[in-house]
Amino acid sequence: MNLLKLSLILIPLSLFQANAIAAFAKVVNIRGKVSQLPPGAMQASWIKKGQLLKENTSIVTRLRSFVKIEILEDGSYIVVGPNSKIELTKIEKKAGSIIQVLNGKMRSKIVPAKKSKGHSAFNKAYVKTKTMALGVRGTEFVTVVSQENQATSVVTLEGEVAVKKINSESIDPEKTVKDNVDRDDVTIVKKGTASTTYAHLYDEIPPQKVNPNQLIALDKNENLESVKRSDIQLASSKDLSKKEISKLYGNDIDTDEVPKNGAIVDLESAIFIPAIQDETLNIGSVDKNTGQFVAAKGIELDKKKGFVAKKQDEETKEVVKKLNEKIEYKEVQGHEVVDHGPSAGPARLAGMKNSWGLKTGLSIKQMNYANMENNNGSDADNYGGLGADLIGHYRHVLNQQLFLEYILGIHAYFMDRGDLEAEDMDDDILTFELGVQAYYRLNNRFRVTTGFFLNNEMFLTARFENSLTPVMDQRTQFAPYIKFGAEYDYSDNWSFLTGYRSYIVDSSHPNVAIYSGKGFELGARRHLSKSTAVLFNFLHREYIAKDIIVKNKDFSVLYEMEF
Repeated sequence: MNLLKLSLILIPLSLFQANAIAAFAKVVNIRGKVSQLPPGAMQASWIKKGQLLKENTSIVTRLRSFVKIEILEDGSYIVVGPNSKIELTKIEKKAGSIIQVLNGKMRSKIVPAKKSKGHSAFNKAYVKTKTMALGVRGTEFVTVVSQENQATSVVTLEGEVAVKKINSESIDPEKTVKDNVDRDDVTIVKKGTASTTYAHLYDEIPPQKVNPNQLIALDKNENLESVKRSDIQLASSKDLSKKEISKLYGNDIDTDEVPKNGAIVDLESAIFIPAIQDETLNIGSVDKNTGQFVAAKGIELDKKKGFVAKKQDEETKEVVKKLNEKIEYKEVQGHEVVDHGPSAGPARLAGMKNSWGLKTGLSIKQMNYANMENNNGSDADNYGGLGADLIGHYRHVLNQQLFLEYILGIHAYFMDRGDLEAEDMDDDILTFELGVQAYYRLNNRFRVTTGFFLNNEMFLTARFENSLTPVMDQRTQFAPYIKFGAEYDYSDNWSFLTGYRSYIVDSSHPNVAIYSGKGFELGARRHLSKSTAVLFNFLHREYIAKDIIVKNKDFSVLYEMEF
């Protein structure tokens, strides 16, 4: 009893301590409509200045909106530009935060780590997109992502960024980004240069010096705003002073190395337009205030097709063909951009973590029996009842493909046995189960499972007294079985599961009444949030117990919670 009291004191204390040391991101500035979908939430909500944001929160900005978020306690921050979506995948106080950019533009300013003698440099933050992993030690850069064409571009404004094309992706975003960035063959994108990854190219495009007009504009455009086409003011070329060159490209560049035009990153499509030396090919310019790309007259840059001709004459078509060859762009089908608003449903995108879980609910039960000679029991041989279930588990994640669940369950049965006197009923209406189950994730949606369980099964045995009609005694017995199954996530809201179990009891043991058995289950899980769900489950078991075939059917509705 003293141990129980101590546990009741220590568990809330540990939860309070864990919450006290948790790291949060903080909203330091905002304009317009910006929504958030925290982990476990059913609906998105609007963000406010000064608000603290949890790990695994996704954020969406609307047209002409932006939000500035502090992600490290040293003042390092990100600015999410208009029409963008990101996820705060991991938040750390000092180093190791991970941001996923799903669509749009994000500016990052990471304060450099203090150098200490004998310690190698480390990445203070990571950025992940569909096609690029970025490691950041202390720098300022702009990331542009198009979910429609799966392109990612990065422009470094200060310091340097380590980038690598993502060609194989783990379910765990942290493992994916670190496996790609924490290696020797990463590409370093230095100050004043840009690089891009496309889905159809295996490697990242080698960094090139960016058009000075775009660098100057991006330096001023802190919030990554854009202007309407009618308000665009084209930048004009000018000679740069030594001081201006150093500010844009660093101190290690000579005047003759400064590009007259330079590469341009389209801030809408993330398409990388390399420096083109052919003076007959006029690609266009940039807006002097925002840095957004403006295509030359007669052509436009399409997110899915690359350069396209607005005029259908042969000369313009030939120019477009040459431009698309220069930018190494391949037309893609594209993908629908995922958005969320205050009425949107949940998205379960976070990596798996160790956690506790609890299921509780009610079930309708039916027990049917028949003798070995006549396998078809009559209606009179059916007994109905109700049950209550309480099942706890601990999930231990080995990696993002494989995890284990350790299960302890208590089940209460209330059977309607009108054929028995009260003294003939088994007083023990509680049954227990212990088990360990392994899950292997084949992909983001499909999992296969196997497990070993020791379950306290309910069955009937025949007892003859003074007549030829047997009395069916209700008994329970621990019966081990192995289970094989599969689970499929049909959507963010619905998952389906199936399983088969085979009993492996030792029938030679004198105290064993159940000799053999099997069962199957079908279920559907309705996710209410990232951490809660309702499970609808049908379970059928049948086994032989002392020459009696027993068939148990359960239909249960369980409320599931993850902690």
